[in-house]
Amino acid sequence: MTTLTHPELVGSCQIVNSGVFEEYLSIRPIDAVSGNHYLLIRSRLDSAKNPEVLHTRYSVTLTREAMNRLHEHLGSYLRQSESGGLTQGFLLTE
Repeated sequence: MTTLTHPELVGSCQIVNSGVFEEYLSIRPIDAVSGNHYLLIRSRLDSAKNPEVLHTRYSVTLTREAMNRLHEHLGSYLRQSESGGLTQGFLLTE
C-alpha cells in the first residue's frame, strides 16, 4: 500500500494503517463561526474501485467545550485501559 499524499491531508492524523486500509482524522477551525471546529474522519481502501479517493466516514462540528469533553473522555478511557479497569463497555462518569 502506498500512503496517500493528498494536499488536503496536510495536518491530518493517520489513525489507521492496516496495509490495505487507511483512516485519517483532521480538525479545522470554522472561520465563519468563531469558537467552532470541524472534525472529519476519512478513509481509503486499496481494493476499492478508486483506491486513491478519500471517503468521508464521519464529520461533526464541535465547540471548544465539546472538544475538551472528548479529550477528557479519551484520556479517562486510556487511563482505565492501561490499569486493566475496563470491562465490556466504558461510560464517562459525570
